[in-house]
Amino acid sequence: MSEKTKRLLSRVFGIILGGLFFYAGLQKHYHDWDFAEAVLAYQLIPV
Repeated sequence: MSEKTKRLLSRVFGIILGGLFFYAGLQKHYHDWDFAEAVLAYQLIPV
């Protein structure tokens, strides 16, 4: 595999991964109460 192809694949996967993190962040932003309830369900932090 050429160096140019490796750089292109790396960039494409980086954009996809960044998009997934951005989408997850938007979901947490717009559904903040659901996110807070999910965190509290793990009982890792005190109420």
